[in-house]
Amino acid sequence: MRESRGKRLILMYLGIGAVCLALLILVKLDVVGLRCFFRDFTGLRCPGCGNTNGVLAVFSGDLQKPMEYNMLFYPEMALLIFILFYLPYLYVYDRPMSKFVSAVLVIFAIILIVWGIVRNVIKI
Repeated sequence: MRESRGKRLILMYLGIGAVCLALLILVKLDVVGLRCFFRDFTGLRCPGCGNTNGVLAVFSGDLQKPMEYNMLFYPEMALLIFILFYLPYLYVYDRPMSKFVSAVLVIFAIILIVWGIVRNVIKI
Protein backbone atom coordinates (compact mmCIF):
# COMPACT_ATOMS: atom_id res chain seq x y z
CA MET A 1 0.00 0.00 0.00
CA ARG A 2 2.85 2.39 0.84
CA GLU A 3 4.42 1.81 -2.58
CA SER A 4 1.24 2.70 -4.46
CA ARG A 5 0.81 5.87 -2.37
CA GLY A 6 4.41 6.79 -3.09
CA LYS A 7 3.96 6.26 -6.82
CA ARG A 8 0.80 8.39 -6.85
CA LEU A 9 2.62 11.18 -5.04
CA ILE A 10 5.55 11.07 -7.44
CA LEU A 11 3.19 11.29 -10.41
CA MET A 12 1.31 14.15 -8.75
CA TYR A 13 4.52 16.08 -8.04
CA LEU A 14 5.75 15.52 -11.59
CA GLY A 15 2.47 16.87 -12.94
CA ILE A 16 2.46 19.87 -10.61
CA GLY A 17 6.12 20.55 -11.41
CA ALA A 18 5.45 20.44 -15.15
CA VAL A 19 2.50 22.84 -14.83
CA CYS A 20 4.50 25.23 -12.61
CA LEU A 21 7.46 25.17 -14.99
CA ALA A 22 5.18 25.83 -17.97
CA LEU A 23 3.49 28.73 -16.13
CA LEU A 24 6.85 30.18 -15.12
CA ILE A 25 8.05 30.09 -18.71
CA LEU A 26 4.81 31.60 -20.03
CA VAL A 27 4.89 34.39 -17.44
CA LYS A 28 8.57 35.15 -18.09
CA LEU A 29 7.86 35.35 -21.84
CA ASP A 30 4.86 37.65 -21.18
CA VAL A 31 2.56 35.20 -22.93
CA VAL A 32 0.26 35.02 -19.94
CA GLY A 33 -0.20 37.17 -16.86
CA LEU A 34 -1.29 35.82 -13.52
CA ARG A 35 -4.03 37.72 -11.74
CA CYS A 36 -5.20 37.50 -8.15
CA PHE A 37 -8.83 36.38 -8.25
CA PHE A 38 -9.38 37.46 -4.64
CA ARG A 39 -8.19 40.99 -5.42
CA ASP A 40 -10.19 41.14 -8.65
CA PHE A 41 -13.33 40.03 -6.82
CA THR A 42 -13.04 42.04 -3.60
CA GLY A 43 -10.59 44.84 -4.38
CA LEU A 44 -8.59 43.79 -1.30
CA ARG A 45 -5.17 42.20 -1.13
CA CYS A 46 -5.06 38.67 0.22
CA PRO A 47 -2.28 37.56 2.61
CA GLY A 48 -0.45 36.03 -0.35
CA CYS A 49 -0.73 38.96 -2.76
CA GLY A 50 2.68 39.68 -4.21
CA ASN A 51 3.98 36.12 -3.87
CA THR A 52 3.88 35.43 -7.61
CA ASN A 53 5.97 38.52 -8.30
CA GLY A 54 8.19 37.51 -5.39
CA VAL A 55 8.80 34.05 -6.87
CA LEU A 56 9.62 35.62 -10.24
CA ALA A 57 12.03 38.01 -8.50
CA VAL A 58 13.76 35.11 -6.72
CA PHE A 59 14.11 33.23 -10.01
CA SER A 60 15.64 36.40 -11.48
CA GLY A 61 18.20 36.42 -8.68
CA ASP A 62 16.79 39.31 -6.62
CA LEU A 63 16.33 38.08 -3.05
CA GLN A 64 15.40 41.50 -1.60
CA LYS A 65 12.51 42.38 -3.93
CA PRO A 66 10.05 39.70 -2.66
CA MET A 67 9.96 41.44 0.73
CA GLU A 68 8.74 44.61 -1.01
CA TYR A 69 5.89 42.68 -2.60
CA ASN A 70 4.87 40.82 0.57
CA MET A 71 6.58 41.10 3.97
CA LEU A 72 5.64 37.50 4.80
CA PHE A 73 6.99 36.10 1.51
CA TYR A 74 9.79 33.99 2.99
CA PRO A 75 7.79 32.60 5.95
CA GLU A 76 4.95 31.73 3.55
CA MET A 77 7.33 29.98 1.15
CA ALA A 78 8.95 28.06 4.03
CA LEU A 79 5.50 26.95 5.20
CA LEU A 80 4.55 25.94 1.66
CA ILE A 81 7.70 23.85 1.25
CA PHE A 82 7.13 22.25 4.66
CA ILE A 83 3.54 21.37 3.75
CA LEU A 84 4.57 20.02 0.34
CA PHE A 85 6.94 17.56 1.99
CA TYR A 86 5.47 16.86 5.43
CA LEU A 87 1.85 16.13 4.51
CA PRO A 88 2.78 13.66 1.73
CA TYR A 89 5.18 11.98 4.18
CA LEU A 90 2.28 11.50 6.60
CA TYR A 91 0.12 10.19 3.75
CA VAL A 92 2.69 7.70 2.43
CA TYR A 93 3.61 6.33 5.87
CA ASP A 94 0.01 6.53 7.17
CA ARG A 95 0.92 8.57 10.24
CA PRO A 96 -1.14 11.17 12.11
CA MET A 97 -0.07 14.80 12.28
CA SER A 98 1.52 15.72 15.61
CA LYS A 99 -0.28 18.11 17.93
CA PHE A 100 2.70 20.46 17.82
CA VAL A 101 2.61 20.72 14.03
CA SER A 102 -1.16 21.18 14.12
CA ALA A 103 -0.76 24.02 16.63
CA VAL A 104 1.95 25.67 14.53
CA LEU A 105 -0.25 25.49 11.43
CA VAL A 106 -3.20 27.02 13.31
CA ILE A 107 -0.98 29.81 14.67
CA PHE A 108 0.38 30.51 11.19
CA ALA A 109 -3.16 30.57 9.78
CA ILE A 110 -4.10 33.16 12.42
CA ILE A 111 -1.01 35.21 11.53
CA LEU A 112 -2.01 35.11 7.84
CA ILE A 113 -5.56 36.23 8.63
CA VAL A 114 -4.29 39.11 10.78
CA TRP A 115 -1.73 40.03 8.10
CA GLY A 116 -4.48 40.06 5.46
CA ILE A 117 -6.53 42.45 7.57
CA VAL A 118 -3.62 44.70 8.57
CA ARG A 119 -2.24 45.08 5.05
CA ASN A 120 -5.63 46.29 3.82
CA VAL A 121 -6.39 48.60 6.74
CA ILE A 122 -2.95 50.19 7.02
CA LYS A 123 -2.14 49.78 3.28
CA ILE A 124 1.24 48.13 3.83
